[in-house]
Amino acid sequence: MKQPIPVRLKSFLVCASLATSLAACATPAAAPAAKPAAAPTLPAASPNVAQVSIIAKDFAFDLPDEISSGWTSLTLTNEGKSDHHAIVSRLKEGVTLDQVKAELIKPDGDQSKVSDLGFFMPDTNPGSSNQATVNLMPGTWLIFSVSRSDFKDPTPDWARGSIKQFKVVGNPTTASPALQPDVTVTIGKDNFDMPSELEAGKHVIEVVNNSGAPNGYAFFIKLEGDGTMKDVMASFDAMFAGKQPEKMVEMKAVGGLMANNLGQTFYTGVDLQPGNYAIITNINATGFPYSGLSKSFTVK
Repeated sequence: MKQPIPVRLKSFLVCASLATSLAACATPAAAPAAKPAAAPTLPAASPNVAQVSIIAKDFAFDLPDEISSGWTSLTLTNEGKSDHHAIVSRLKEGVTLDQVKAELIKPDGDQSKVSDLGFFMPDTNPGSSNQATVNLMPGTWLIFSVSRSDFKDPTPDWARGSIKQFKVVGNPTTASPALQPDVTVTIGKDNFDMPSELEAGKHVIEVVNNSGAPNGYAFFIKLEGDGTMKDVMASFDAMFAGKQPEKMVEMKAVGGLMANNLGQTFYTGVDLQPGNYAIITNINATGFPYSGLSKSFTVK
């Protein structure tokens, strides 16, 4: 008898569909989903990197109503009893909250109609935190969750209250953040330039897009058990086609950003435990949105 599809893989499917619609935006955007990583920490804050706390509850997000534009380290802390993630997107000029909800309700809703920028912070366990550093542009933004904390109840978390608007104010910046990454991952047209092995512990990873593609997504996962990237891609392809995968693969997102648009360099703080990992992108994807370039690496 084949095993049921794990919840975390179903979560990939739900948010990958949202990410696909955001990919139509001409400017940075993102949004997939998975299981959490251990709470990472970035180097000490500098004057160029503001610190903002986001508290996830059952069911609400607590964060400032107004945030200054520019490079910002966002820390998502889960004070609820369920896992919580955060999809963060900038609304297009004149778009209302009701219009966003209308797209979220539609089975084939297109978030690119209402949003032009965005990123995703992955599922975070109760009592844990995830951290990401992003360049926030001025405008009206929205933070929300499409998770279903109770899979017996089809009501998504945003409909329970996990949705909030906030403003980003000030002049945009194109300057680099005052961070010192110790690992750089460069995505090329057909391959990656990155170490094949990393030391266990805390890292700040810089992801650079040299693929020639103006838009795209990248995220890191930790493979559990004997799962391989071949197994992962086969699972993705099967589920995206509405079929039962031959082999179940357990995995979880790693880092404060599961994905970010590759039109810009981005940074993610990670606390890596020993094991097998991979970076996945939708560059050169032909089927499932995240069946593009991928690379495995080991943490010892």
